[in-house]
Amino acid sequence: MKSFQVVIVTLSVLSGLPLLAASTSGWRGDATGRYLSANPPLSWSKTNNVIWNTRLPHFSNATPLLLKDKLFVCSEPSTLICLDASNGKILWQKTNAYADVLTPTELEQAKQVYTNLNTSPRTHDVNGYSSPTPTTDGQRIYVVFGSGVSACYELDGTLVWARFLERPTHDWGHSASPLLVGKTLLVHILKMTALDAASGKTLWTAGTPAGWGTSVSVRVGDMDVVITPKGDILRLSDGLKLAGAVSKLDYCAPLVENDVVYFVENGGKALRLSSPESGKVVPEMLWQTRPAADRYYASPILFKNRLYAVNRSGQFSTIDALSGKILTEQKLALGGTYYPSVTLAGHYLFVSSDTGSTVVFDLDDAAGKEVSRNQLEPFRSSPVFDGARLYIRTLGGVYCIGK
Repeated sequence: MKSFQVVIVTLSVLSGLPLLAASTSGWRGDATGRYLSANPPLSWSKTNNVIWNTRLPHFSNATPLLLKDKLFVCSEPSTLICLDASNGKILWQKTNAYADVLTPTELEQAKQVYTNLNTSPRTHDVNGYSSPTPTTDGQRIYVVFGSGVSACYELDGTLVWARFLERPTHDWGHSASPLLVGKTLLVHILKMTALDAASGKTLWTAGTPAGWGTSVSVRVGDMDVVITPKGDILRLSDGLKLAGAVSKLDYCAPLVENDVVYFVENGGKALRLSSPESGKVVPEMLWQTRPAADRYYASPILFKNRLYAVNRSGQFSTIDALSGKILTEQKLALGGTYYPSVTLAGHYLFVSSDTGSTVVFDLDDAAGKEVSRNQLEPFRSSPVFDGARLYIRTLGGVYCIGK
């Protein structure tokens, strides 16, 4: 099957964060998966250290989105659910089927273009339609579903706007999360579509190939640019292609750290981006690397100039972030497929598989000492940390684990 997660390789000092064109919260929090101030429990089960567990009717692979005292999760095929983060109570839930969010006129217009609108787009059973993680500017929640619907909600569940953009056509479905950059919401289904976040109106479209991973944004010189998984670099203001196919990812996504963009998928490269003159972007190759061969569904983590990555079969690699050199490799024995992204809470590393098993490493130990193995019910989403708590969207519901 195809991936609906992102593989990230970064290069920075420990305290460094990506120099993004805007600071928002969405997939993996700030897209790094690092929660440096968190201090969650290191051991748990379905009964141990569980603060609350809310059961939901359908699965989702989307990572939970935590905003203040609210937790936003998705559910198949098109539902956005808001939970009280303190106790797991469902505050509201909204479905986003075509008939739910489109006006009769919009629905009729869509049927003129897509004669098969009454049937669901193709997807894979593991991927489903709700893999994209919501994003927020702190005031509103923005969602995208594999039906081709994008919508914006107030925190109280009031629908602000909804759009049917286009139907995914790949047999494995859609999974790229929406990217919010300032006042622009970027949705990449077949083509890249830039929407005005306030109104949902289309600002521009760009015919750039899509992947299952999410695009990233960075400021280069005096421009905000967007980098797609297929390696196209677009100007945020109008979608103009500044560089094409600087690399290519099938199953994962690029990440930027300061002025460097990284592409890793059964091999990879690091490119420095510069802007010698206004309106220009020039990529410079820094290094290439090749961790253990296989697809990489999970996203790695950077800590103290080391990268920690795991492929779909559980081959766990430590990579020198300054050179790309593979330092260590070992086989983890969690079973299943390693979909959840590698996450960092304080100096502890969390690696999970879809069996619901998680191994925790202490990265303050020079050898990366294993400190615990934990079993929950199956999940494919990535954990989210906040203080002494962690939230996991399982296939059956949501767990809040804490001390």
